[in-house]
Amino acid sequence: MSGFETIAWYGISGPIALPDSIANQIADATDRALKSPTVLKLFRAQAIEPLVGRSAAFAKYVETESVKWSTLAVNAGLLKR
Repeated sequence: MSGFETIAWYGISGPIALPDSIANQIADATDRALKSPTVLKLFRAQAIEPLVGRSAAFAKYVETESVKWSTLAVNAGLLKR
């Protein structure tokens, strides 16, 4: 199907009221882990390419994916709006 790519992705999210200081600590620790040679080696052996980003970018990505796939499902007659 033109314009669609299916990939598996994972992200970390927390409650809406999570203080920025804690969210930043979690993001910093995750960034360090995803950039470590050990983790990179293990991930790449499984064809996993980690992407490092912050909550705003992840939220935008999730929203974009949600719109894309829900539109596809509606157009295919799988969901009603």
